[in-house]
Amino acid sequence: MLSDLLSSEGPSDPVQLSPADAEAVLRVRGAHLEELFEVAPEGIVLVDMDDRVLRVNGEFLRMFGFEREEVLGRRINELIVPGHLAEEGEVVSRAGREGRSISLDTVRRRRDGTLLDVSLLGKPVHFERSSIAGYVIYRDITERKRAEEARDRAVAQRNRFYSTVSHELRTPLSGVMLYHDLLLGGAYGELTPAQREGVERAQHSAAHLLELVNDVLDLAKIESGRMEPHRESVALRDFLGGVLAAVHPLAAEHGCTLELRTGDAPTRVVTDSRILRQVLLNLVSNALKFGRGKPVRVECRELPDGEGICLEVSDQGSGISAADLPRIWEEFVQLGNGGAEGTGLGLAIARRLAGVLGGRLEAESVPGEGSTFRLRLPAHPPYL
Repeated sequence: MLSDLLSSEGPSDPVQLSPADAEAVLRVRGAHLEELFEVAPEGIVLVDMDDRVLRVNGEFLRMFGFEREEVLGRRINELIVPGHLAEEGEVVSRAGREGRSISLDTVRRRRDGTLLDVSLLGKPVHFERSSIAGYVIYRDITERKRAEEARDRAVAQRNRFYSTVSHELRTPLSGVMLYHDLLLGGAYGELTPAQREGVERAQHSAAHLLELVNDVLDLAKIESGRMEPHRESVALRDFLGGVLAAVHPLAAEHGCTLELRTGDAPTRVVTDSRILRQVLLNLVSNALKFGRGKPVRVECRELPDGEGICLEVSDQGSGISAADLPRIWEEFVQLGNGGAEGTGLGLAIARRLAGVLGGRLEAESVPGEGSTFRLRLPAHPPYL
């Protein structure tokens, strides 16, 4: 009977308890709660209406190095590091006025004076005739903060390296390509067929290297937050026509035809045309390279309820397997490209740029039938 009364669901039928049984149930349940309070893996503090500490558990004492009697009766804000007092006080005051919980990452001073990174959750208690006004749960996030700081340092160092190397490589590469152009243009005399072929190959390799340098520089800009979009109203049909005109030589090289469908698409869209152009050029170029000489379709349509637009680039190439599809967004990944050249960064950059525009880039593919890349852009980008 007592086990039924103590279960979370209670007895199957309503039971009238005698005062003695009711007291026994409360006593046992209280013991269970006391045990849970003490063995909890987070530090827990119970406070009264004056923010004075009523109870603390063992993990709190271990975390901050206090003895129990040193904490009981103290105001909880005495543990706040002075530099954080105003900020946390405002958060707590606002939560108190709105009658809701608070959650934030901050620092606390331990008994020995050292600082501890903690995540805290404060919640008011609404028990009638209870001296407890609320509780605060502390979790030690020192290791998490160290990992985040180490990651941030590594990313910053990598971006500095990318930026420095990219800038240092672009200048001599541009010089090499300029002299190749001069040679091919006859500035130093006519070239023999063998010489011309050699210079053209060297120019092609230099252009490929410059593409890689530019892609790495773009990736560094995106990840460091330096790729900022600019608001402008773009005439969609003219814009898309310009993108297809830019890749027409590539389409001819691969024997593909280009088809543009705008259907019910809006006449204009608010976005950053420079970034959008970069994304679409990447998608269309890939479709032409892997399209096996078959038509490539670019389609634009309006999303339901005026949520924005959807741009699709579809090819009829060899497609991508379901297992490989998630990997196409990874950096420096090239999947069985059948000899097509690339840096392995294009799709990774395109997806990040889609995010910069407030949209998202997705792909679906059927092996042997082709692939479709779908760019969704919001009607009201968050950066506007």
